[in-house]
Amino acid sequence: MTSAMDDVLGHVCFMAVGNGPWTGATVQVNVKLMKPVRVGQTLLVEARVTQVEKAKKVSVEANLSDETGERYAEMSGLSIAGAKIQPVQSELDKR
Repeated sequence: MTSAMDDVLGHVCFMAVGNGPWTGATVQVNVKLMKPVRVGQTLLVEARVTQVEKAKKVSVEANLSDETGERYAEMSGLSIAGAKIQPVQSELDKR
């Protein structure tokens, strides 16, 4: 669940500031695991931007819930858009 929430954090950050994927980094992710998930269970992740600083630092909150609205996890985190993680860009990075 934490990995899924981290992915959501990154993608919401990229969408919030208009940069394409693969150009940022999660710098903080806090996940509260509330209930176990069964293998094969379908869940919904809902996220919202809570703050954007200097068009790069994006704070996000998200929830993981089932079809009845029962929560399985909550996340808050910070991602930095435009961070150069790799020294060289590949063709994959340019997509």
